[in-house]
Amino acid sequence: MSPTSTSRLLLAAAAILLAAGPALALGRRTPADVAAALPVRSDLASSSSLAPLEPSGSSLLFGAWYDRPNGDTPLAINSRLQLNLSIFQTDIDLSGAVKPLTGPNITTQFLTHLEDTGTDAVAYLTVYPLAGWGNVTDEQISDLISRVTAIIDTGRSIFIRYAPEMNGNWFAYGMDPANFKSHWQSVYTSMKSALGTNSTKVAFVWSPNSGQGYPWPGGIAQPNVTANPSDQSRINIMDTNGNGVLDAGDDPYQPFYPGDDYVDWIYHYGSAWPWHDNVVPSDGEFESFLTGTYLGDTGKFPYYNMFSGSGCNVSTGNKPFIVSETGATYHYAWAPGADYGDLTLNTTVPRLPIKQAWWRQFLDPTFLSTYSRIKAICTFEFLKAEELTMRDFTSLGAPPNGFAEDNTVAAGFAADIASGQYGSNIVWASAMDSDSSAPAKQTVTTTATNGTKSLTASAASIRPAPLGLLVTSAAALAFLTTAFVMSVLESL
Repeated sequence: MSPTSTSRLLLAAAAILLAAGPALALGRRTPADVAAALPVRSDLASSSSLAPLEPSGSSLLFGAWYDRPNGDTPLAINSRLQLNLSIFQTDIDLSGAVKPLTGPNITTQFLTHLEDTGTDAVAYLTVYPLAGWGNVTDEQISDLISRVTAIIDTGRSIFIRYAPEMNGNWFAYGMDPANFKSHWQSVYTSMKSALGTNSTKVAFVWSPNSGQGYPWPGGIAQPNVTANPSDQSRINIMDTNGNGVLDAGDDPYQPFYPGDDYVDWIYHYGSAWPWHDNVVPSDGEFESFLTGTYLGDTGKFPYYNMFSGSGCNVSTGNKPFIVSETGATYHYAWAPGADYGDLTLNTTVPRLPIKQAWWRQFLDPTFLSTYSRIKAICTFEFLKAEELTMRDFTSLGAPPNGFAEDNTVAAGFAADIASGQYGSNIVWASAMDSDSSAPAKQTVTTTATNGTKSLTASAASIRPAPLGLLVTSAAALAFLTTAFVMSVLESL
């Protein structure tokens, strides 16, 4: 190892210690201290007027699609934040063949991860039929229903996001509205029927891709009448402006909607994804995704209003709205093999201002009051290659082998929540009784006043989790010691 490499190790270790500092300060608070500032989740969908899993009033569920493949876990995230998130999401490939590492059998690990938190966090399962509609079998759907039933039998509720981004052309099942709606309705009906009285514990989330850039040229599912004359039938359904071709004037959403009777929630994502620049998101950027005005779009297809507002031709609207994956992109390297030409990548820009500007938009009380049907938000906690760059989407801290600076970001998020200025209506997961699958009784209640808002929470609802932070600190100390010893050896 070169002296330069050793110096980098020393600097990285020091950064980990500095990042852990604010989080460790949070860890010194008692459960009662934390509980005094946080509301606790009440029963979901307790009113018959609510959709399955919909929290009452202005309450907001908050969670993460965690980086399971890179070793992150729900417990690790809760520990980093000293908060109990109310949703955790993972994904499966229904076929188990296209992406074997995310086959249906990972639901066993997913359930273990949820149980490790000691809370009643809601499960969120994204289901990709990656082999295409022609390869979806009755046996696969039966197996899916069995796995969902096993999760519900532990006392949990679950969101199902089936065949997401079906209006895109990058998945084999994409841009095929007739087959999508037929399969969706069949899976919805079969699962609800099989669950019987537990059917209210599962909510189906309809999840088209954001319409910006529709219909996106190219892609494995792009209709090609020259090669496949039968593709004309798909184009006819998607050609909503009736000009005979699939173009930017066509509605990216309505042709794919299964109908209000088959949809419990609607989904959208909002992510600050500049092509390769590390820039602070502009004010109102998140909102522009909802209004259909992102990147200068005309707002002709205002997604939120169409399905959660006043409605459209295929929906009466007012559906509860979940943001299933969101985050501000940080580009930390060029992707392997990327042809970036004369482009430059500025990695000296700090992560925190970029990511903080994003979550402050969607957790702003005025924004949430304006878009009151937003009832749940999940951040996208991944490090991955996309297009030209390696991208860090995280908001809640680094997974194993991640970046020390991401723990500074996590500390910034926790501080914003603790301030009461952002996300004050978030309901956090409750502790589970260790002897049963039911949530623990809330017996000790502490009330605190934050400005004009009174927040009530139970001390039992906050799971003390300083261990993960202590492990982070201990690992940094060990890392620092190792680097120091290596430095000394190199000088001999």
